[in-house]
Amino acid sequence: FFFLFEFRDGSWGGGNQFLKALRKELARANAYAPTFSQSDVILFNSHHNIRDVVKARRQLPGTLFIHRVDGPMAYRGLDGEKVDKKISFLNRKLADGTVFQSSWSRTACYKAGYEANRFEVVIPNAPDPDLFYPGPAQSVDGRKIRLVSTGWSTDENKGAEFLRFLDEALDFSRYRFNFVGRSARKFKNINILAPMTSVELGKFLRSQDIFVFTSKYEACSNSLLEGRHCGLSIIALDSSSNPEVVEGQGELFSTKQDLLTKIEQVAQTLTSGGRREIRVQKIDQIGRCYIDFAREIKASVDAGLYSTKHWTTFDFIRSLI
Repeated sequence: FFFLFEFRDGSWGGGNQFLKALRKELARANAYAPTFSQSDVILFNSHHNIRDVVKARRQLPGTLFIHRVDGPMAYRGLDGEKVDKKISFLNRKLADGTVFQSSWSRTACYKAGYEANRFEVVIPNAPDPDLFYPGPAQSVDGRKIRLVSTGWSTDENKGAEFLRFLDEALDFSRYRFNFVGRSARKFKNINILAPMTSVELGKFLRSQDIFVFTSKYEACSNSLLEGRHCGLSIIALDSSSNPEVVEGQGELFSTKQDLLTKIEQVAQTLTSGGRREIRVQKIDQIGRCYIDFAREIKASVDAGLYSTKHWTTFDFIRSLI
């Protein structure tokens, strides 16, 4: 594998954080190439690095190209619809295989006009287990219960309305609420903390009790997975892929009042010492899924049942950039 993706150091979006974890796992499994010309499989992400992907597709006609799809983005309005068209076009013209991050994303992308690819699979994300793992059990006796949310985007669809509600309605004599990341809003009671490195964030999450996730539209939230992998009790909005990510091992809410009720229920469970063990898919399992998917496509190529796609002109790219 080689990733045609511009990696960012430090705090950044969920896709960047997951792909760094996946690259590290594939390297550990001796399945990552140092350069794209030495790779058997090119992984490209969503609509990013379009020119580089097209150039590589022309230069490496026999190499497999796997597309990790993000979206759909139509909830962002006209700009989001334009992004969906880019992703759909790239998937149709350049991708030999398509990875959807959740079943919800796959179905929603079809509704948004994506065409099915010959080779498709749903593979969720997972964080780096060296950074995000459960801490020792801790008592909540004699102290406030610690709630936490994390986020990188300031989009209102990330759940700001629920945070504003909690800032007014939550009993802060019993709870402390920390938000880590970027926020376009100031709060009276919720404590805003600047974005942290992954090392810092993992350590901080292990000091918390309940992870509250309020985002409406997620293909497969890395933030939510980080909270789960750190062993926190989960309360997430019953929307998009969130139920798939929670996997029945947390609470889902649908309204503001429901959110308050679920916080109280989980707090009661923690007070009585009832935090349950959370089972998660780890990055080694996810890495194996990517490898197996590439091998499935390669087997069809070797058997003469499929020929890799090849694009010969740059003309179409003018309408995408």
